[in-house]
Amino acid sequence: MKIGFIGSEEIVGSIIKSLLDTRMFSPKDIFVCTMNTKIVKLMKSFKVNVFKETFFVIKNSEIVFICVELNDLENIFKEISPLAQGKIFVSVVEGVRIATIQKYIKAPIARVVFSIPVSVKEGMCAVSFSKDFPEKYKRAVTLMLSSCGKYLEVSENEFDTVAILISAGPVFYAYILSCFVEAAIESGLTKAEAFTLANQTFLGSAKLIFNQRAMYDNLVKKSYSDNYVLDAGLEIMRSSNIKKIIKDTISVIVSRRKLIKY
Repeated sequence: MKIGFIGSEEIVGSIIKSLLDTRMFSPKDIFVCTMNTKIVKLMKSFKVNVFKETFFVIKNSEIVFICVELNDLENIFKEISPLAQGKIFVSVVEGVRIATIQKYIKAPIARVVFSIPVSVKEGMCAVSFSKDFPEKYKRAVTLMLSSCGKYLEVSENEFDTVAILISAGPVFYAYILSCFVEAAIESGLTKAEAFTLANQTFLGSAKLIFNQRAMYDNLVKKSYSDNYVLDAGLEIMRSSNIKKIIKDTISVIVSRRKLIKY
């Protein structure tokens, strides 16, 4: 199978690196169209095929990833449209629904969102497929997403909510981590010590919960045989209503995202 990428978004480099690192594709089977000089340089280091025109990418690929910015979208659709027959497309364009894309491109469409950690193969991806998307290619696309981390197939009605959570999650994590780091520094640690302590604690806790499906109460019980010390901190968190703060944060970004229509 041969795959193509159209666009200048930096996610292109992360996806292709994951596909090459997992040996799912060889460089000769990957075709890229981009005008971004940084990405061109990276693609040449990967030894993949790089072009300035979309025609060559679509002609040589079975599956084509569309990774362009919104202001480039209409022009790209016009270029793709006459070449779309018999091809499969994966849209990584934020906020554009499958039905909108299929007005221009008469072909099966998958809509995908990636989180930033895809660059270290720990990303979270969400995918929604058009009704005419062949099962053979569903398996191929989800296998590619697996090379970047974890994936979740969702209905398009859920997609906007899932997408904004995936996109915002790393930002909110980084903010909360910075709060822990600042608190550790104020308690006497160096910045380097505080960052290592907080980051590894978060990372290890996430792996523990994911691997053992341990929920909040079970993790608290495992942390201490006597919860006297831990309870003092948890009581501050409970009294500050941190749960409501997080719920309100998620609610406002989901609501604001739904106001944007494409």
